[in-house]
Amino acid sequence: MVYRTGPGGGVVALFAFTGPVRPHPGGRHAPGELVPVGREVPRPELLADPVLAPVFRHLRGRRRLPPDAARRPLALLEG
Repeated sequence: MVYRTGPGGGVVALFAFTGPVRPHPGGRHAPGELVPVGREVPRPELLADPVLAPVFRHLRGRRRLPPDAARRPLALLEG
């Protein structure tokens, strides 16, 4: 998921992995591409969702999502 910060922030794209994770000098690397979403999911909508509110209330430094929260934006994008 790609989240835009600032006024009007929200989920604006997804990252589609196209290959496996491999070691890389500085960490790990996985090839992929950015896929813009058809309908951006604004932060107020993320905060109104009971599964996502705890995740998106405090974003600073977050790199991973709990599994249930990782699946939930896809449902919002489809709905």
